[in-house]
Amino acid sequence: MAVMESRAVAEQLRDLVLPSVPDEDLDYFEAAAEDEDWAHLAQLSREAAQAYGVDLPAELVAA
Repeated sequence: MAVMESRAVAEQLRDLVLPSVPDEDLDYFEAAAEDEDWAHLAQLSREAAQAYGVDLPAELVAA
């Protein structure tokens, strides 16, 4: 997905999925945030939501 993500959207996505993410995978989210790679952070969050069954608000899925 070549959509440019905003920091706000990426952080909202991350905050919704982090409680479901296993501890061993948290480093990926932290690294993306430290690098300010918002597109990657959003992608990781969407993939985690799908993998761990987290329902995301429609506006964030399509954002």
